[in-house]
Amino acid sequence: MRIGIHLTRRTALKVLAPIASAIQRRGHDLVWRVVQSAVKSGEDMVVFEELGRHWPNSKFFGGKHDVLIGIGSVLPPRCKTPQIAVDHFFDCWLSPRTDVEQVYHSDYHELVATGYGGHSGCIVGWPNSDEVQPAQTRDSVVFFSLKLKVPEPWRRSREGQQEYRKMAEETRDLAHSQGLAFIVKGREKNGDPRWLHDMADAYYTDQHVAPYTSWRLLSRAAWCVHFESGAVYEAACAGSYSIALCVPNTHIIGLPGGSLQYGGGAEMHRWKGVSQYGLPKEGIPTVDSQAREAFIAKFLGPCDGKVGERIVEIAEQLG
Repeated sequence: MRIGIHLTRRTALKVLAPIASAIQRRGHDLVWRVVQSAVKSGEDMVVFEELGRHWPNSKFFGGKHDVLIGIGSVLPPRCKTPQIAVDHFFDCWLSPRTDVEQVYHSDYHELVATGYGGHSGCIVGWPNSDEVQPAQTRDSVVFFSLKLKVPEPWRRSREGQQEYRKMAEETRDLAHSQGLAFIVKGREKNGDPRWLHDMADAYYTDQHVAPYTSWRLLSRAAWCVHFESGAVYEAACAGSYSIALCVPNTHIIGLPGGSLQYGGGAEMHRWKGVSQYGLPKEGIPTVDSQAREAFIAKFLGPCDGKVGERIVEIAEQLG
């Protein structure tokens, strides 16, 4: 079979890379259908050499394919080729598709997505989890930077900038008090200020694709801090304790699912033994293994290293 991957953004490889690897492991031809017109400002373009290095013998464009797999919100409409829609976290709430084969992470994912106009589909697990890295010495804290290049007034105000800096300083100081390095995970499109670079013991963007940078950093992180983002899922899979900080999100309130589309939602960030809101005054709780397993089962489904394989099996049936 010739199975195509529809790719518009380099960061979508967080989801699609495990599927691409599974396509080749199962002996199929991998065809990259790269469309870069939708690349966001400040975000890395797809690099063809990089794709060829990670997936040797894959093809680019390459004519007809039997099945096309991609992020649901950007898959081409009215396509005669069977398509499978996958999502970063819960992006299916943004643009429900009824003309594609939708796969979901978990029963919870499907339940909420259908409430926003989607249709039922197969439960396969969270593709990103296929590339989670083995835990190493927990010698650091990862601070996921705040998106500043968004139309949100507080984030662009002097007050917002000062409060954001205070949050970063408090995180750094708590990390250092525990003998942990303060690692900043930024993104070019976030518009990270110079002071955040200078404050970090080490600063990273999305340099790596497979496995992607967050997995590499979280494998060494005792805990992490983010702004109600999907990092809560990455942290749970990696065994790092998750701390969410609240900031105004007025720029997404009117979108389907509100802040939930980006991994927000009080339940996800208040899961005892896995996550909490706000930095504690002293110490950080450790991850409880049973609570972590329950969290993953509810939100992310079967994360057993075989999610990509299950999606390719569906492609085989459609093709």
